[in-house]
Amino acid sequence: MLKKHSKKKGAGNEEALGNELAALFYLVLGIVTQTHGGNLYCLFSPGNGAEFVIELPLDDSEQ
Repeated sequence: MLKKHSKKKGAGNEEALGNELAALFYLVLGIVTQTHGGNLYCLFSPGNGAEFVIELPLDDSEQ
């Protein structure tokens, strides 16, 4: 299994960031789960940034 973590911290417009992350999350979620049989997680906490975890199977036996 391939696992990728991406994390962003910092100040900014949290509402706009949340909306942007939600739209991106649902777009990528469909691609990762439906096309590749993987998983996508998002951990978001106002003031603490967001972390994305993408898991993709390396072969069919991992699904």
